[in-house]
Amino acid sequence: QPNRVQKISTDALQIRTDDGDSFIELNPSTQEIKIKASKVTIDADVEITKTLTANGLIKSLTDVFAKTVSLLSHRTTGVVSGTNTSGPPEQ
Repeated sequence: QPNRVQKISTDALQIRTDDGDSFIELNPSTQEIKIKASKVTIDADVEITKTLTANGLIKSLTDVFAKTVSLLSHRTTGVVSGTNTSGPPEQ
């Protein structure tokens, strides 16, 4: 068949391109969602309630916060020149 769909999943629901190289897959057995694409753009706030694991680089074009501590503008306490270690960041 000349238009037969290739690389089709029999275990999960897929929204996919005809060649199967890009897809969104919902797997009821593993309860996982898999996205395969060259880039995913999300135009919304994202809230993660579990662990985020990244195998690649995480970049921010602005600031990053850990609770109330800014990566760009935090100040540390107990700074001493030399080989000493500074104190924790100010909250």
